[in-house]
Amino acid sequence: MHRGCTFCGGHAFLPRDATMRRIIGRAAYNLSYIRALTRCNSYEKEK
Repeated sequence: MHRGCTFCGGHAFLPRDATMRRIIGRAAYNLSYIRALTRCNSYEKEK
């Protein structure tokens, strides 16, 4: 069990292959980035 990032929370089934980890990490980063953007946009609308 690795320490884990904020996205996956340390799931034990993450692949040991570095390239797969990089791809999954980038996808998780993009997802959180998009989520943050939408949160900012909705916040701007509420103002």
